[in-house]
Amino acid sequence: MLNKDQKRGLTIALRVVEENMQNIEHILNSKIHKGILYDTNCNIAPEIKEEMLKRVAFVKDRIKIISNLFALEKEYREGLRKIFGILPSCWEIIENVSVTICSGNS
Repeated sequence: MLNKDQKRGLTIALRVVEENMQNIEHILNSKIHKGILYDTNCNIAPEIKEEMLKRVAFVKDRIKIISNLFALEKEYREGLRKIFGILPSCWEIIENVSVTICSGNS
């Protein structure tokens, strides 16, 4: 059995892996994302894409098994809260770029 700290650490680690699997799955299923300053193009042969999606599903399945085995708690996230968690760092980046441009530094 895991103690409280071990359980928390395992939960956090598996959440990170799960989020990354979701991101990979999204990229594989989206094929092309057209941004303003970047594009993401996922040119993967269908058989490779299928294999990668199988592996993502396998990892997610293992996360589910481990989660059930150790009774890991699910975190409920509010989308708006996540957005407001991301925005401040974006504003800081924009502010730093603006200061750099305005001061003439490169």
